[in-house]
Amino acid sequence: MARPPATTPKGILEAAIRVAGRDGLQATTLDKVAHEAGVTKGGVLYHFASKDELLTRMMEHFANEVEQGLVARIADDPHADRRWVRAMVDMVFAPDAQSEKSAEGTPHGIAPETTHKFIMAMLTAFASNPALLDVIRPFLERMRGRIQAEPNSVEQVVTWLAADGLFLWELFGIARPGEPMWNAIVDELRRRSRPRSPAFEAPLEV
Repeated sequence: MARPPATTPKGILEAAIRVAGRDGLQATTLDKVAHEAGVTKGGVLYHFASKDELLTRMMEHFANEVEQGLVARIADDPHADRRWVRAMVDMVFAPDAQSEKSAEGTPHGIAPETTHKFIMAMLTAFASNPALLDVIRPFLERMRGRIQAEPNSVEQVVTWLAADGLFLWELFGIARPGEPMWNAIVDELRRRSRPRSPAFEAPLEV
């Protein structure tokens, strides 16, 4: 079923995220975003004065959606143990079928597959344009601060870094989604993000 035209700034930004995840950040153009959003190029420029402004606002919107999604998942999680890294794994690696809900019915409006693709697009873009890191760095610093405030912060950071390493392997062509090694690593990330039972509080091997 065709998407309805995206006439709001948020709708256009979400269209831009889909384009960037599919084609790459550097290949994202106003024309492509307009086509994805179902509006004219002038309709995009009505809300965003230039491609640079669109890309900056797109990355800010993505970071805000991810942060809100993490906070919402944590608020709904009855288990405090390892909650941040568990929310991250669910948001990035969950099957799309788990997120096919309306914006009102899910704490995160961007599907995991789209989130994954956009992260890969950003990693590729950072290599050629390091200045783009300045847009996303505040979000990353907030996430680090939130995790460090947890009682088991180092354990969660290690698991989070392992997930980041998996993205780098994908970027380098060493591992690909759906391959046995990829699936095994994701399964291990899920295992390490599960809450410990009250009866067994021994630390995980890292």
